[in-house]
Amino acid sequence: MTPPRPRHRLRTRMALMFILAAAPAWLATGAAVVALDRLISQEIDARGRAARAALARHLTAEQARLQQTLDRLVDDPALTRLIGRLNAPDFTAFEGVAAQLAASAGLDILAIAADRGPWRGLLISSAHLSAAVEDPAPAFVRTAPEGPVGVVYETVDGNPIQQVPALVALRLVRERPTGHPALRIYGGIRLDGARLEGLAEMSEAHLVLRAPGLREFQFGALTRSRMQSTIRLPFVKDGAASAPQPTDATAIRLEIRVDSPRLVRARQQVLRWAPAIVAGSLLLAVALSWMLSRRITHPIRTLSTAAQSVAAGDLSVRVDAVGRDEVGHLMTVFNHMTHELEDSRDKLRRAERAAAWQQIARRVAHEIKNPLFPIQMSIETLQKSFDKQHPKLPEIVRESTKTVLEEVQALNRLVTEFSKFARLPPPDKQPVPVTKLFGHLLELYGADGRVVADLEPLAALPPLNVDREQMNRVLINLVKNALEAMENDGGRVRLDARPIDDHRLELSVSDSGPGMTASIQDEMFTPYFTTKPEGTGLGLAIVDRIVAEHGGQITVRSTGDGTTFYLQLPTV
Repeated sequence: MTPPRPRHRLRTRMALMFILAAAPAWLATGAAVVALDRLISQEIDARGRAARAALARHLTAEQARLQQTLDRLVDDPALTRLIGRLNAPDFTAFEGVAAQLAASAGLDILAIAADRGPWRGLLISSAHLSAAVEDPAPAFVRTAPEGPVGVVYETVDGNPIQQVPALVALRLVRERPTGHPALRIYGGIRLDGARLEGLAEMSEAHLVLRAPGLREFQFGALTRSRMQSTIRLPFVKDGAASAPQPTDATAIRLEIRVDSPRLVRARQQVLRWAPAIVAGSLLLAVALSWMLSRRITHPIRTLSTAAQSVAAGDLSVRVDAVGRDEVGHLMTVFNHMTHELEDSRDKLRRAERAAAWQQIARRVAHEIKNPLFPIQMSIETLQKSFDKQHPKLPEIVRESTKTVLEEVQALNRLVTEFSKFARLPPPDKQPVPVTKLFGHLLELYGADGRVVADLEPLAALPPLNVDREQMNRVLINLVKNALEAMENDGGRVRLDARPIDDHRLELSVSDSGPGMTASIQDEMFTPYFTTKPEGTGLGLAIVDRIVAEHGGQITVRSTGDGTTFYLQLPTV
């Protein structure tokens, strides 16, 4: 019987409760947030504009100072003397010149490149990276015109050597009196460390220096405010100066993030009124919630207690439905569910017992059927030999009776194990040569030449670590299936083995039958799946289980020219 549909009284009451409880807080919070956001935005915009203007003025002044400094260095006597030594046989004649000039001019970066002579295009002296001497000058030094170049990430001495941003300019030093270019010097100031740290403190801002593809530098106390302004500078990357109007991809960006003292004052104002607003909203919400919850908490507690009893296994528990709202409907559904669960549990137990016995019976029948085939063949061979009075009758009798006894013993053990555990017996692993397994198959099926194997080269393989009886059962099952697949074309089953590594062998059982479709290959190891009218669908499933319990693996490859089963098994 289907429970009646509930009236949505509880849903309406709960929605109304939350709306009434939350509305004052929403209104108060919204007003506070709007006021605070307005104050923050105004202050941050003002501080951002002021900080950007101050930083722009400072960088412009530094660039002008840098140009003036390099203009003075062009006429320094040390460079004139250096021009006279450009034909020196080695670089020792140029040592210390850049360091001396950088110290006198107050520059962090200074390097000199030859523009003529045998060292043309090479750095002959460097104040900031001594290891760069004898290296080719950077591309912008060789190609850029005189004047301010922009910002570069320059490698400087240190432990370890590091890359730092620097504002640089370039000048040509001409030979007198010809006026021909003889040297190219570039110098600059580092934009990391104390210089930008001081600017950040001066502007009460947090500065972030970013360059495309390179690491960023941060200066000043970290602020939670969003980025307010950006100063873009020409950036030298990959040996070339950026365009006069750099884009985000070709410029170095100095991001400015600022806090605001007004933010603190606004926060104090909000905090002054917030306790009263929150307390009033909370009291109103508590009062409304308490009034409405009294009518719903009792049935919910009752239902919770009943659910715990069901979880503990007592399916006979029932609850008294209260009201016609969602909770009452839930309690009615709960009673209906426990009644259905109680009936279903009894039916399931009976079905599980029946299915378990049915599965055990089918497996026992299938496993008994496999040994009966070689027993039948041995008896038929014995009978034919006796009727014809075959000259080797005694030998045939011994082999046939030996086979019958082995299979009867295997049947006896199998039936005993199934009667005790209702499952396959665990493998009793022992060293078993491959030739023993294949030899047994040839004794059973090789008389008419339909099952073949070359045992001589297999004698050198290491023995397998398997249960001989179970592995015989696996191989007999595969050979029997292969013979049945070739029943109409008289093909052959070939047995073979090869080593995979030091601990595994791969056994193969191949036939020349019609093969299998991909869908059959996907399902062939599934229990109870069969394509035979009289099959149980347990044969290959048991084969797969036996191989897995031996720590091995079975795979199949099938085409229109036949099917091959591969068994990977451990060796001793």
